[in-house]
Amino acid sequence: MHHPDPAGIIGAVLSRLTVLLLGLVACVACGPPPRDPAVEAYERFAAALREGRSDDVHALLSPASQRTLATRMQLEPGTPAETVRARLAVRPGWTFEVHRGLRPRLEAGEQAAARRVVRAPLAGGVWRVPMVQVDGEWRVDLFGAQPVPDAEG
Repeated sequence: MHHPDPAGIIGAVLSRLTVLLLGLVACVACGPPPRDPAVEAYERFAAALREGRSDDVHALLSPASQRTLATRMQLEPGTPAETVRARLAVRPGWTFEVHRGLRPRLEAGEQAAARRVVRAPLAGGVWRVPMVQVDGEWRVDLFGAQPVPDAEG
């Protein structure tokens, strides 16, 4: 009667375990790709709107959008940011997002070093929202946003 070699069995088990562990490490290393910082900035902006944080909403706007906002609020050019933020008065729970299961994402082909476009729920529909980099931080160019036609939504 032939008895299996214990060293051979152990070697076979160890080699299979090694392959399994390498596969597991590869799966963990291939986790979800990192989120784009412009998309994350848009998500912070949307959260600030939902939570009624006027200061953060204003701070996350691009300088051009901050100026446009002040003009639309009929404030004098050069009005201090603190005054604009105080008049903005975003209330908790107020939002102009629509939740259709759409998460903000980077628009295909719209990546640049300091300008990107995020496709996101906004104002009851789906919009292309420009994001600009200012002093290393991504900001929402809200008044440059364009609605996505229903055929593309």
